[in-house]
Amino acid sequence: MTAILQHAGFRDARAWIEPFEHRFGSEEFFDLRSTRGTSRRRIESLEPEVRRRFLDRVRERFAAMDEEAFTDRSPMVFATAVNS
Repeated sequence: MTAILQHAGFRDARAWIEPFEHRFGSEEFFDLRSTRGTSRRRIESLEPEVRRRFLDRVRERFAAMDEEAFTDRSPMVFATAVNS
């Protein structure tokens, strides 16, 4: 990341990784996964009735899961630089 920023003309570039944690609610997680990205495209490719049954089943399964299952612990990259 530092090299990319420097190559783009920034100076005093600095990058680091820190732990990140965010706990989603099951409905929030469901909305994110069913309305964005590859998951959305796959779901939209289903016939309407199959899609409805599938989404109902996913909601049922999510409701039975512990909220810990919806916690994202991805490392996050941070970067700062000064515009030259």
